[in-house]
Amino acid sequence: MEAVWVKRFRCADCAAVHTARPHTHWRRFWAGGQEMVHSLTVKLRENRWEAGFSRQRQQYWWRGLGKQLGRQGIVGAPSEIGLSRLVKRSIIAATHSMKYFEIRNAAEVPHLRFAFTPQVGWG
Repeated sequence: MEAVWVKRFRCADCAAVHTARPHTHWRRFWAGGQEMVHSLTVKLRENRWEAGFSRQRQQYWWRGLGKQLGRQGIVGAPSEIGLSRLVKRSIIAATHSMKYFEIRNAAEVPHLRFAFTPQVGWG
């Protein structure tokens, strides 16, 4: 696993924090989406945790998978079919959020607006 720098911006209008993350990383997660899906797939196939991440992180993803499967009406034990259905529906499979669960990428490079307040004495 390699560290990824994620730039954060605070909106001057609404004071919300927006992140500029790579398209490979789902919102609210440090690990990449493919890495999380791989870890969950290993757990489903071999009933073991992947060596590249801590057991606690993977357990969190596993519980999130169960929540999202239940939210989508996919009942029963988690399966590869259920996991692939979530990914195909653009659902963040490992999230615990019931509000922010969709994978949404910017269609174009956004043009960010920044507030600039000059220091006194400039000019």
